[in-house]
Formats: sequence, structure tokens, C-alpha cells
Amino acid sequence: LRGEKFKKYVASCAVKGGGKWKRCLFKATDFKEEHTAEPLKSFAQGRALSFWAESVEEYAITNILWL
Repeated sequence: LRGEKFKKYVASCAVKGGGKWKRCLFKATDFKEEHTAEPLKSFAQGRALSFWAESVEEYAITNILWL
């Protein structure tokens, strides 16, 4: 993706602590372009995934199912 112009779409899932697993399910339209809030039309438009957690240094992602 280096050097290419691309849009960044974001979605969030609130997760509380306590050591319990949390399932987060997203539709393509749950992802909004970060500046215009335009929804992602299809996951086929995706090129990469990135994850970020606020206020924690460590977290685990165990399964990603992309249909």
C-alpha cells in the first residue's frame, strides 16, 4: 500500500476488561470513512486490516473470519 492513495475506514467495538472474550461482528457498512463517514460498500474493497486498542498495552485477537 506504500505510495498508493487509499481511504481509511474505521469501526469500533467496546470491550470491557475482566478476562472474558468478546465477539465483535461487523457488516461492511459498519465501517465509515474516517473523514466523510461514507460507509464501506463491500468488504471486497478492503486491502488491509489494522487493530488498535485504547488504554491497553496488550490485547489478543484470536479469530478473524472474512466472508
